[in-house]
Amino acid sequence: MLDGMKTIVVILLCLVGAWLGLLTMHTPDWAFNIGLKVSHWLNPVVHLVGLALCIWAYRSSRKAGYLLVALYFLLAVCSLTLVPAVNRAIAARQPERRLAQEVEHQYIQELGALSEKYYPSGPPPGRINIPFPLGPIILVLGVWVLAKREPQREAEPIAGGNAAPPRAST
Repeated sequence: MLDGMKTIVVILLCLVGAWLGLLTMHTPDWAFNIGLKVSHWLNPVVHLVGLALCIWAYRSSRKAGYLLVALYFLLAVCSLTLVPAVNRAIAARQPERRLAQEVEHQYIQELGALSEKYYPSGPPPGRINIPFPLGPIILVLGVWVLAKREPQREAEPIAGGNAAPPRAST
């Protein structure tokens, strides 16, 4: 049990270290861009691992609580992967709304004037939020620890078919 906890702590520290390594200014641009794209998929992957873990825990212990947590993970995976694709498909079918040409030109000029007024040396650097699913990782680790402590149920023999007939007691 202690070896398993050490492994979990090492994996968690590696994930946090890799995530923090993405924030340093010494990484090349291509590494930062790849890390940024991977970090957006970390949340659905953690939820998929949690879903698989809950299904395994339910199959081994037959406790309904694991099914409820599995339902949470399933809904989270769907909301993180399927729903954005559906939203993009719906938005693609909507007609494009554009401002009139002169209103758009006036808007761009006003935006440029405000930019020159408040940022005379150039625009400020952009801000990038890098998501790190620490809460779901802790939840998955907690479910894993609970599932490892559960007593494993043995498979029940199947009656009929090739089952051996009951022995008569003497």
